[in-house]
Amino acid sequence: MMIGATGRGKTHLAVGMMYWILERSGYKLLKTVMKNGKPVETFFSWKIIFIDWRELIERKKQSFNDDQMAKQINKTMAEIKNADVVILDDFGSERGTEYSLDLADAFWRDRENKTVIVTTNLIGSDLTARYGDRTLSRMKNHGVNNGITFANIPDHRGLVE
Repeated sequence: MMIGATGRGKTHLAVGMMYWILERSGYKLLKTVMKNGKPVETFFSWKIIFIDWRELIERKKQSFNDDQMAKQINKTMAEIKNADVVILDDFGSERGTEYSLDLADAFWRDRENKTVIVTTNLIGSDLTARYGDRTLSRMKNHGVNNGITFANIPDHRGLVE
């Protein structure tokens, strides 16, 4: 989990981590699969997805009235479940609604015990207040002892005069 104010480089670092993973692994992921009843190690291409949290919520809402969008969103949601790594960008940037809370809960249930790189402007107590103990408990697999706080870093986008 990367926590800090806007413009501190969290997303940049998250994408950099993704490229580091790909380069270090030779762009291949070694998995054990069963063939003829025996475990066999096989190389696969990584499945890494970048999700802009606020955009996902907006598109999910749009899909209620658009069958084509609904198909795309359903495919995206299935890919989120099965991805090797998900970069979840700007988690907590949406307006707090029951719908967004339900979507957050579903996301973290689907990604429990799976790799998620999270960027957020919210600190722990803000995350609890926004999403509740249930969702935060699932998130802890990703954040406890794995967090980076972006403090004392100026906004890289600069000052507006």
